[in-house]
Amino acid sequence: MTERTPKTSSIERRNQENSANLDEIKILGDRNLISHIHGPDAMFVYPHSGLIKDYDGIVENDAESRTLKKADPLKTLPTELWLHILTDIVGSDSTKLLPLLLVSRHWCNVLLAASSLWTNIYIRDLPPDDDGDLSADLLPLSKDLPISVTVEIPSVALDKTHRIWKEMKRIRDLAFKRSPERIRTQSPVDVLAMERFYDTVFHHLSSFDILPIETLTMDHAFDYYSLSMVERRFPIAPNLKAIHFWCMTTESFSNLPTKNLTFLSASSPLEALYACLPLVKQLKRLVLTQAGDAAVNPSPAISIKPGDLPLLEAVEFYQNSPLSMRLLLSAPESHLREVHIKLEWSELQILAPLFSNIQRLDHLHLIFKIPTSELANYDLPLLPLPQVRVLELEQQAIVPVVVEPDQKVVPNPAEAVVASLFDACKANMTEVQDFLLVLHDVIPTAGLLNLLERMRNLASLELKGTFASIENQGMVLPSVEDLSLSNQELLAFVEFPNVTELYIATKSEFTDSIPPLNTPRLRKLSLHSRLASMLRQDAPQDLHSLTWIDPGGGCASVSRHLNSLVVLKFDHASPRRECNDLCELILRYPYSCRSLTTVEMRAYPEWDILFHMLLRRNFLTGQGVARITTLKLPGYPGISLLEPLAELLAGRFPRNLPPVSELSLGAVDGPYFDVD
Repeated sequence: MTERTPKTSSIERRNQENSANLDEIKILGDRNLISHIHGPDAMFVYPHSGLIKDYDGIVENDAESRTLKKADPLKTLPTELWLHILTDIVGSDSTKLLPLLLVSRHWCNVLLAASSLWTNIYIRDLPPDDDGDLSADLLPLSKDLPISVTVEIPSVALDKTHRIWKEMKRIRDLAFKRSPERIRTQSPVDVLAMERFYDTVFHHLSSFDILPIETLTMDHAFDYYSLSMVERRFPIAPNLKAIHFWCMTTESFSNLPTKNLTFLSASSPLEALYACLPLVKQLKRLVLTQAGDAAVNPSPAISIKPGDLPLLEAVEFYQNSPLSMRLLLSAPESHLREVHIKLEWSELQILAPLFSNIQRLDHLHLIFKIPTSELANYDLPLLPLPQVRVLELEQQAIVPVVVEPDQKVVPNPAEAVVASLFDACKANMTEVQDFLLVLHDVIPTAGLLNLLERMRNLASLELKGTFASIENQGMVLPSVEDLSLSNQELLAFVEFPNVTELYIATKSEFTDSIPPLNTPRLRKLSLHSRLASMLRQDAPQDLHSLTWIDPGGGCASVSRHLNSLVVLKFDHASPRRECNDLCELILRYPYSCRSLTTVEMRAYPEWDILFHMLLRRNFLTGQGVARITTLKLPGYPGISLLEPLAELLAGRFPRNLPPVSELSLGAVDGPYFDVD
């Protein structure tokens, strides 16, 4: 008996024919690259996965697909706009652009002519003869422009023969970092390989009299070994403005060119760097992170006058001793505008009075730790700070403590600490406009409301935590316009009549009560799907954008009567059911969401329902209903579906609409999108 040949759908045959017109080309790059296909006033967006089809070749051999040329975004939008978008996509690796060279001849010519797109060189940790390292091949494309170089360490490819050394005069930013593979697998450090690598780098850097480098970054996991490079005399780099370093010591710091340094990030105690700071007159921002456990008394003696310090504008201190910071915070005529400090509560009590010396302080960020034992006094001696506009209060995460059966239970001082913090802020910072509060213990609601009531100019409020239940006070905060909450509890106590942007991350586990959404001016809403009933009760009349967080529970049907809605998004991993429900809602009730033009889904709906919905919505609804012009999906649908979708979004009836029998995802998957 002759074996029957499996039946091939028309869409699958067309995909095979189109693929046959292309030469086999090896593409190296990011498989999550975002590509865009636009109509005259429409956009269909999908993440690229795999080979991008050569549309010019397809169009020339298929007269029915010629409309794709009209959808070329490089011909629809200004080239300058697209180059700006692609610059953001590239990041630190210009090889991400390589797949786009195959879109069409026009794309290839435009991208190759844009030298600025090829200035981010990424040298991978690969053998020199490996095809995956294309960094040297991309160097000529950037012509004579300054370049940014990122090197995976320890990179075997970066030997003395690498072409990057011939371009040293063009390097503006130089970074050494671990590869994503080493981070993912937590590979152990090869000490000998690291020492050889940095010896090689220093040898080549020292061969230049002057380096044009402006930014130097060392990956924190390997900076112990990179010290060998900077403990010796570093080449002259008169333009060096920023250093990101982990193990910064006095010896290594003194060997770096720091005359024009404006930014320094290191993991070193502040007292260890005091001797070097007078040499860095131009320093504006100092970040000291993970410097070890803080000590009340710094070990070395500090013999420096406050007037000799640079005029810093921003400092970030994490795990530094409070007495070492005293000198910097009490400097006369301080130019500090931002202060970020992470301290024990007792240490914060020591430093609090010094904040009043900073007359220009605009942004104060306090990360405090609840004491593990009782204190004699919890008061925070904060003095008036009327100039502070941005206030962030953040409690450090609580480490669970196992209590032995015979161990005495110590009362949690969190309530006293938070009450003292609220009282100090209420009395001394009344002009705050942006307020962030993060508490891992229960938020004392009454104290918080008293604090918020004193902030008369509060415009942006972000709260993360669980609120203690109190009687409904009916408080109104008319100044708040931007509100972000971890749950819905606060809305039971406070009204925000002028909020225009609202974010509610989830539904509280401690109450089933869902208060009404009394926000008549709301324009942008991000809402957990378990709180969907808030929109069913009283939807804002001018709601422009709606994002469902963790979609589920039939939330898609809630949007039926939101006639002002223009943008609808399903965030996180959208279940297919909710995406299908939205398509079915509009299919059954075409007048739903009359103003809706943009839909973003994180899962594929059934293709047949999606096509029917777009046909019904964009062609058969009549006047007064907006056409859906932008559709965002999580994968590459294939050209056989891309063409009719682009036509539907552009308001043109497709000439080659696939049969409904071939569109169901339940029947066939492969021909329509890449599931990799």
